[in-house]
Amino acid sequence: MIAAAADGSPAVLIPLLMLAFGLTLGYRILRLSVVIGPQDLLVRNFYRTRHVARADVEGFRQGALSQQPFTRAVYVLLRDGTVFPLDVTGRPYFFGRGKELLNYSPPVPCPMPCRRDTGC
Repeated sequence: MIAAAADGSPAVLIPLLMLAFGLTLGYRILRLSVVIGPQDLLVRNFYRTRHVARADVEGFRQGALSQQPFTRAVYVLLRDGTVFPLDVTGRPYFFGRGKELLNYSPPVPCPMPCRRDTGC
């Protein structure tokens, strides 16, 4: 590769483009996140970062990621009808306890402080 670069061969561009693409994708994967601020929702997906006002969020739904039939993710529903996935939540549902986790709802904590004699 170094000899090809020294000779000015255009074949050296292919590995450099592959390296640039891999580094960019790796950086985006490391940056996947959802941050909820006081006034907005910051969503960093693979290909796009979105800032959404919290007042514009209608709700959240679960569904399959497009082009990935075995991966489930959480979707954000906006008041204007826009729907987009939270890529950071995408998980294959058949690994581990996938179906069990999709149907799992965490226990609701007791609103009153626990007492030793009654438990809670």
